[in-house]
Amino acid sequence: MILSICGIIISMSLFIFLSIKKWNIGIISIVASLVLMLFNFVNPIEGFSNEFSAGLGSFASKWWLLFVLGATFGKVMQNSGISEKIAFIMIKKLKCNPILAILIISLIMSYGGISTFVIAFTIYPIAIEMFKKENVNIELMPAVILFCPTTLAMTMLPGSPSVQNIIPATYLDTDIYAAPLLGLIASAITFTLGYCYLKKCAGIKRNITNMDNKHNIVDVKKEDYLSFIPCIGLLAISFILIKRQIESQAAVELALTIGSVLCLLIGRKQMDIKNSLNEGIQNGLKTLITTSLIMGYGNLVKSMDSFSVITEGLYSAFNSEIISNIVAINIIAALTGSSATSLQLFFETFSDRLATLSYSAENLHRIMAIASGGLDSMPYATGVVVANDLAKTEQSKTYKHVFVTCAIIPLIVLVVLVFGLSVIISC
Repeated sequence: MILSICGIIISMSLFIFLSIKKWNIGIISIVASLVLMLFNFVNPIEGFSNEFSAGLGSFASKWWLLFVLGATFGKVMQNSGISEKIAFIMIKKLKCNPILAILIISLIMSYGGISTFVIAFTIYPIAIEMFKKENVNIELMPAVILFCPTTLAMTMLPGSPSVQNIIPATYLDTDIYAAPLLGLIASAITFTLGYCYLKKCAGIKRNITNMDNKHNIVDVKKEDYLSFIPCIGLLAISFILIKRQIESQAAVELALTIGSVLCLLIGRKQMDIKNSLNEGIQNGLKTLITTSLIMGYGNLVKSMDSFSVITEGLYSAFNSEIISNIVAINIIAALTGSSATSLQLFFETFSDRLATLSYSAENLHRIMAIASGGLDSMPYATGVVVANDLAKTEQSKTYKHVFVTCAIIPLIVLVVLVFGLSVIISC
């Protein structure tokens, strides 16, 4: 048993090390799995054919359409120039400092279903000019770009079409609007704390400033406001379908499809439709394969006899069952650098423990979703790497800001909310 436990620890450590060194996830998952099976005396052929393939196939078969549609929506929004027009309109209308302006724009775009990567590539050219003219430290750029899309819009705001908001719904029989008050409170506190932190680091003393013609923003035409239709349509359609008792995943998939069609109609003259759809589908499948490989590795780890010993030790280390669950999902998130993967693995492994808690299914949905958005923001997480590459900054100088805004603040807010709920329940 000791050898088996050592195998899990060494295998996971190797997984993290290779991720930091930017090895391909296919190589990482295979090498880490081989080390795990070696220490546990598992036949590699059987391990890969059974547990690994089962975990990979189960996730891919369930979520492939959502990943493909989400990536396609983001790509057609980007290639049509619609996402850029939304950013220009918001910059033109907002009368606030660069930090607050970018946070609001990224929040609206991400809540409207646009992916973090598309937002990053859309906002960066505008943000870099704003940062220079306002003398804001460029090292804050990755944190400013990632903050709202990877916290509020991903796990906190009710109705978000993100995968992280849909996964809990499939296991807890809730919908993406679960615990709206809890989500809104978490969002408000998180946004306030994050903005205050970034504002202080930037040395900005004012909230309001005159943005007009200051950052080379092109004139906004009336027809440009049509750019908001795909995002509004996506949110409206998913809301209507869910209220008609349509399952959340299916509702969001249909909403993404219609949103993409609306985008193609509005921006058809500005893009190559065939190439945009091809790129979108390829991006979605690439992300799906990456996540599915991690799920395969996670399922293999879960099948080891020593895994139950480790989990029992983890849960017995805390007096609070809900805190134990939050810690468990963050350990998985830190290991994989993925909130979606951590949620899926958590519910497949520990969902039976949630049934014993006194919290409602709606509150558990929101709590576990927010928890997954904590330690997923590791240095090797894809979003963190892309944001630094885009801003041409060094992680050694920027990561502290990402860690505070995207990990520490959401977790602090979550613990405070859980404590508050516990007090209410006990009364």
